[in-house]
Amino acid sequence: MGWIVHGQIIDTEGEFFIHRVVQEPEEKFKFSKRNIEMTGWDIFTLDSELIPLSLVSLETAGKILFIGKSVKILRSSGKISSIPSSNILSDLQSIFQHDYCQIQFESTIEKIRHSIAQEMIKLIIG
Repeated sequence: MGWIVHGQIIDTEGEFFIHRVVQEPEEKFKFSKRNIEMTGWDIFTLDSELIPLSLVSLETAGKILFIGKSVKILRSSGKISSIPSSNILSDLQSIFQHDYCQIQFESTIEKIRHSIAQEMIKLIIG
């Protein structure tokens, strides 16, 4: 959840399917409205071999990657409040506290992706 909420990877065992490609400093991850560029966007990537496809589809893994990258940009721009919202976060927490339901998980990830995408649009147009 650290990736979805804070845009941070906490993976001491190397099991998470999102990896840092280049060891760039965090300040490289920023948004420049003047040039409409997202420096650092390519620092993170999916490792398809680590995606547990019985639990997470490739499409959902891509959404999770987008969410974390966007959260990093929104945080570095200072344009983030409580993304994702507490309602969505409680939905996500309940999935992991009870029996896992892939449909509910994917639906919650989509809600988060949509919310983050709206914030990104506001940042770019803004």
